[in-house]
Amino acid sequence: MLNQRVLAQQYDMVSYIVGDHYGVVIGDSANIKRGNIFPKQRDGVYSEYINNQVIPAASTAVHDPEQLRRALAAETVVKALETNDTYTVDVTCEDDGELFFKRFTYYLVDREAKFYLVLKSDITDVLREERERNMALADALQVAEQANAAKTSFLSNMSHEIRTPMNAIIGLDSIALQSPDLTPQTREYLEKIGGSARHLLGLINDILDMSRIESGRLVLRKEEFSFSAMLEQIITMVQAQCREKGLEFECRVLGQVADNYIGDA
Repeated sequence: MLNQRVLAQQYDMVSYIVGDHYGVVIGDSANIKRGNIFPKQRDGVYSEYINNQVIPAASTAVHDPEQLRRALAAETVVKALETNDTYTVDVTCEDDGELFFKRFTYYLVDREAKFYLVLKSDITDVLREERERNMALADALQVAEQANAAKTSFLSNMSHEIRTPMNAIIGLDSIALQSPDLTPQTREYLEKIGGSARHLLGLINDILDMSRIESGRLVLRKEEFSFSAMLEQIITMVQAQCREKGLEFECRVLGQVADNYIGDA
């Protein structure tokens, strides 16, 4: 009785198959929910049960009747269980336009006697919950993609807007450096302004590169660049920020460093 109660909670039918004969061990048609395919008789011919009850109840929008018939055939079950511990077939049934999902699970009991066990369970609620979760995930993914597209568009537009005045700053800085009346200190300041502006322009271009990264279109440059000039730009910006916060900043280059390298600065 305990075994029957435990099995009945998980399966709406437990049956044995011997040859082409089946016999229901656990299951009551009176307790079966709508949309089920419980055998009309508690024992009978297995192939007749499949052909007369299961195949007609299967949704033609999901299953090819002949393929489903072959999948549930006793010969197919026997062959599948020669190499596997279990054999499972999911059947989508249709009742007045509503879909119900059933699972047939087969086990080998005695190979010589050709004695098999089939357990039928209703997985409608499980699949519906899974589909609802998938739909919720799909909706969340769509929202995330829209937010990402908005972010990319915002960054692209802002980087273009910022790049215009930055180019003007770089241009005016270059013009100012051409003046012959500059003091050495003013020239140094202008050179640092130009270096910082060019570095900032590079950062703005990197923002555009983020959208290229997301779309898989980023290409790393392979060109000659000055290591000392790159380092000087970094020192100029970081040193000023550290000075504002009362921090001491020191940069030391240990070992031999070439003047120029090939790569993407």
